[in-house]
Amino acid sequence: MSKQVQLILNDQEKPVFAVLPYTTYLELIKGKDVPDDLSIATSLISPDGLKIRLPHGGPGAEIDLVRLVDYCRQSSMVSMAVNARQQTLDKFDSKQLGSLDHLLRTQFLAKDSPYRNTMQATSEVVDALVRTGIFRRSKRDFGGYYRAVLALDYIAEQGDEFMSEKKIPLFNRIPNLYWYYSDRT
Repeated sequence: MSKQVQLILNDQEKPVFAVLPYTTYLELIKGKDVPDDLSIATSLISPDGLKIRLPHGGPGAEIDLVRLVDYCRQSSMVSMAVNARQQTLDKFDSKQLGSLDHLLRTQFLAKDSPYRNTMQATSEVVDALVRTGIFRRSKRDFGGYYRAVLALDYIAEQGDEFMSEKKIPLFNRIPNLYWYYSDRT
């Protein structure tokens, strides 16, 4: 099998992409065991499946999936624009404050984090969210954007299944209109 997998390395000789047969990919997303010769060492998803590391959020920065799924459930989320922006938080248009990038920066990074003005909704983070099975990519029209944009759809059945044995956070829940109840930065 290892002869069928091609790794694409970055400048530091670390794997950033793996090209593999489509049937192998389908087996992986169905939850079958990962072959020993197909290492996924660079995965952002924690071994217990409860956290996703934010590689541009500084040391220890991560998405708590229980908090995120709880937010999606309580706000009846269907979809949110990814809105990955290389701009400071104060430059976000008020119509775009409910986007994934804004959510990640304001709800999963500390208020005093120097990384709050750094884009967090990178392709690899969105890929990790999709790999959980709780989210999927789409393109949608949202108010505040002049065309259809990349979006992250919440799959309610999968979210309910994920939360079935999890405790809903008592403290530190993300309010439905979090951007309205807290300052933008």
